[in-house]
Amino acid sequence: MAERYQKVVKVSSKLEDAYSICQKVCTNSKMTIKNQNIVPLDSFYILASEKTNWLSTSWPTRIEICGSIHNDKVIIEVTADSSIGSFTQGNANARKLDGIVESIKAYLE
Repeated sequence: MAERYQKVVKVSSKLEDAYSICQKVCTNSKMTIKNQNIVPLDSFYILASEKTNWLSTSWPTRIEICGSIHNDKVIIEVTADSSIGSFTQGNANARKLDGIVESIKAYLE
């Protein structure tokens, strides 16, 4: 298994807005949303994955996004990993995580 990378973002938007933006970021990043759930006024969860590219040296990156409310702010934890590792997988996961986090920040900050 390849390395797991994680970043946390704190935003001052509503939980529902953060949830819809995270969905939009995953869709715009050409990822397929595998599972999602929202508990109103409490938390949300999104699991998305890239499609397999058989001509690449890296396996598809999985992105897990968890959002929760803490002190009237929304805390968004984004984790990137993959089920199978390769020599280039760690860099691919880190780049994908950076892109997702920067997109979320651009929409919500």
